Amino acid sequence: MSKLSPARSGHRLDKLAFALGAVALGLLISVLSVQAFYWVFPAQPSAEVLRLQKEAGQRPLQFDNGRRLAGLLAPQGEDPLDVGRCLFPDAEERERAALAGDLAEYSPREEDPLLQEKCLKGQPPLALPATVADAKAAPSWALEDWLKLGRETPDPTLLVRAQTVWNGGDRRLGTVFFSPAADQRPLSMLDQWRMAVAVLKWHNGSRGEALEIWSASGQDAMRSAEGDLIASMVSTTTLSRLLLSLQTAVWSSATLDATEANQAMQIASAAEGLPQAVHRSMIGEWQMVETTYRTLASSAAHSETSGESTQRTREMGWTPVFKSLVYEPVDTVNRFTEKFEADRSAVLAAANGQAAQAVEPDKPCDWMGAWWHVCRPYERNPFGRYLVRSEPPDYTFYGTRIADLRNLAAATRLTIEVRRQGLTGEALTRFIASAPEGMRDVFTQQAFAYNPQTRKLYIVLREKSHVLGAPGTYELSL
Repeated sequence: MSKLSPARSGHRLDKLAFALGAVALGLLISVLSVQAFYWVFPAQPSAEVLRLQKEAGQRPLQFDNGRRLAGLLAPQGEDPLDVGRCLFPDAEERERAALAGDLAEYSPREEDPLLQEKCLKGQPPLALPATVADAKAAPSWALEDWLKLGRETPDPTLLVRAQTVWNGGDRRLGTVFFSPAADQRPLSMLDQWRMAVAVLKWHNGSRGEALEIWSASGQDAMRSAEGDLIASMVSTTTLSRLLLSLQTAVWSSATLDATEANQAMQIASAAEGLPQAVHRSMIGEWQMVETTYRTLASSAAHSETSGESTQRTREMGWTPVFKSLVYEPVDTVNRFTEKFEADRSAVLAAANGQAAQAVEPDKPCDWMGAWWHVCRPYERNPFGRYLVRSEPPDYTFYGTRIADLRNLAAATRLTIEVRRQGLTGEALTRFIASAPEGMRDVFTQQAFAYNPQTRKLYIVLREKSHVLGAPGTYELSL
């Protein structure tokens, strides 16, 4: 067989290179043509997005109660709201700017020593007694632990300020990424203290006053639960402490009369409204992410044209040209909203003790297996799809925490009914085994485990809790 001459061999290589180049050019033209079609016919907001935007737009853009919380420990004689305004003077303005596309970060203002010095006017802040600030209620707390905490006496000024915050509604300082948040711990510790005061009053015979305190605490928790997802979890913590204190007080009593039992039942049932509350509170989570997706490109473009490009923007290489080719905000929000609604339904199911299906992210090219990269350039909004499907947040554990709380509420109602009927011995064991639906395990609808020798009730905890502890089993005296 004769060998090809160098000239003929080179000619064949040229033809091959030309063919490959033509294929690559054809693919590029086809991709650009498809993306040009998307650019000419952009996505429109879905009906669900329009509905949620309307709902989110009705949320108040006013953060004075959050400022009162931030200024709770203001020096004696100073107005907590004034201190909070000093710490966060431009919360509303920055919020409006963020909604318009300027996602500038907040600095940790409340932790700035110089700002603290200015806002506190060089005076020392008020403080909680160490025993109040450090107390950590848990299922292992005995009656004496609650009584000891209830005998403490916080500064009356702090109690008046705390009541103003409890009555004041939402405690947010923003609804978008980088929004600040006031420290909730001092208020939370005062709330735990007033629950201990309720136990003390109950123990001393003032049961009516004790029930009023528990009722007020429960109402305050439910009133703030719809603020946002964090607020609903703070309310879950508050109600966990409330139920532990109420269950302990009722357990320590020989009997309850009908009026006391009915009032205690109502208080213990406050947690039943939390599944819907957390479902509604998640509109804040949607608003935060929707604002980010919607304003991501416009924020970067605005920064460039105004000469204020941030380091993050420069590192991303985010330019108006790049954005127009790979990122479509409206389509990104549509896809996020579809997934969000599925997530929100999963949270509601988990909060009701039902199995929640994991939400799979949008992966339209996965059917091509190893060749997925051939399909991706033809997708509408490739970068936006990537944002939505990369590391999708798992919200379901929030719902499970609420179902765990509802289990504690069911055990508390069981304790109340046992004391109302004055049950002991075999009668008590039989009642627990055949307890009505509202006094059973929320997840399994089975009766709680009970040891008649130790008179301990056992509740299974599915998710880690700041109050109830690590997943496993905790016990309550009965």
